[in-house]
Amino acid sequence: MANLPPGTHVLSEGHLPSIRDDFSRRVQNQPDGDRLGATRKELADIAYGPTKIPLFNFLLQLTILNPPARTSYLEISRFLALEACVPVDSTDLSGTTAFMHSISTKPYWDPEFAGIMLKAGAEINRRNRYGCVAAHDIVMARDYSTAGQRKTVEALKWFVENGGDLDIKCGDGVSPRKMGIVPGRWGCRFRG
Repeated sequence: MANLPPGTHVLSEGHLPSIRDDFSRRVQNQPDGDRLGATRKELADIAYGPTKIPLFNFLLQLTILNPPARTSYLEISRFLALEACVPVDSTDLSGTTAFMHSISTKPYWDPEFAGIMLKAGAEINRRNRYGCVAAHDIVMARDYSTAGQRKTVEALKWFVENGGDLDIKCGDGVSPRKMGIVPGRWGCRFRG
């Protein structure tokens, strides 16, 4: 991952002990004061590439890009989010968090990763820069196959069961509930 910020290559290795050591080193190398808080902020502020992908978005991507190491990346995410308490609400250029991406179904539907983010304080009804919550992306289904419909319904059900609101309107004034009613595709409609 050549375009990662300096010192963050250890993330792509997927080795939790190295991440723990790196975190401890970062804390020790901070100037006097709130070293732990400064380290958390430093990690939360990591952004790479032209779309400024933050730390947890990167880890979510790695779970898909490197399936054999998925368990390791989930362990790293748990450590950073739940033990090290690195803030999980950093956004990419669209204003979307890793939590929002993890349940949007495009390309991810990862309830395990989403659960880690939610437990660490992710806001279920967080809006991106367009005023959309994750449910807006979920209901904009592009895959009308049986498997695609199932994934969409499972993600939307998970969203609602975890406190998601289907009546929040995006910047265009449309709610996920309204978007979920697709003319000609009534069998795909979520009834919740």
